Amino acid sequence: MKKEKKATTPTPKDIAIERRRRMNREVEQSRQKPYETKGKGMMQIVPINALRRGVMIVIGDWDFLNTQLSENGYPEIGRQDLPTTPCCINMGNDAVIYMPTINGMVTLPKMVHEMVHAAKMILEQTDIKDEEAMAYLVEYLTAEVTSPSGVLSRWSSDASVRTSSSQSVRRQHCGE
Repeated sequence: MKKEKKATTPTPKDIAIERRRRMNREVEQSRQKPYETKGKGMMQIVPINALRRGVMIVIGDWDFLNTQLSENGYPEIGRQDLPTTPCCINMGNDAVIYMPTINGMVTLPKMVHEMVHAAKMILEQTDIKDEEAMAYLVEYLTAEVTSPSGVLSRWSSDASVRTSSSQSVRRQHCGE
């Protein structure tokens, strides 16, 4: 006689494992299509495999952010809880960098600023207190988003990303 499998409520660990699997699938898919352009925004997932963490970078409006959070197994964020300026959101083991667009513009310095917050958050969660590790992580995140297939390069109308805080990266292929 076969034993029936009992339906169990998933534990937080099971949910985290499934979220990680989903994120890994997204990463594999992103290698073929590294950015998402549904509606008014773009998204890129940057895996940090050595730390079993990840950073999701979302450029766009609040609706686009919540769509991406929902599709990747994260809770949605209420409009009243979200600032209108760039921010880094702690999602358990992962970080989400949200870059709201103002007139379709995103600046690299502001994105790097949020990457520092994401790196600090991730390293604190893993009990790594090494300044050099933070520098390498910020460098890695910057390289990923500014690579030719990265979200910031895709957002840019100019393939070269400007570094002056007075200059902005203009949006392209945005579906508006």
